[in-house]
Amino acid sequence: MVDNACEVVGSVSGNGTGAEIDVNDSAWQEEVNGEHLFCPFNATLDLLTGRWTLHILRTLLSGPKRFNEIAQLNGINAHTLRERLRVLEEEEVVTRTVISTMPPNVEYRLTEKGEALNKVFEEIAAWGRAYMKPPVERGTPNTV
Repeated sequence: MVDNACEVVGSVSGNGTGAEIDVNDSAWQEEVNGEHLFCPFNATLDLLTGRWTLHILRTLLSGPKRFNEIAQLNGINAHTLRERLRVLEEEEVVTRTVISTMPPNVEYRLTEKGEALNKVFEEIAAWGRAYMKPPVERGTPNTV
């Protein structure tokens, strides 16, 4: 069972840091008394379930990669990859290092925070080995 480790961080008007709380974000759960709870589980799901995010992180687990390497290894278009990497950088899961300005060349690597996600990948892989069957064993849909 998932530990519901939600915590009170502020009132309806704000979280005390000057930053606005987006009460529509699934990471936040409103209490009846007007206080908001932050739910780390939901926040993590929101981050990891962004399109291509898990693929990008899995690619970076093997070491630093340049932008085009990540795009080619995963078949991600440049716009989507740039957007996902920006979010991961804002969350301090990846770092971006400029290798050269002409031609533009950057490298991405996981931070310590990003590397800690390896445990999540190992658990997903273990679950997959235990419960997922290869497509051949699942059967193919009937075609008419």
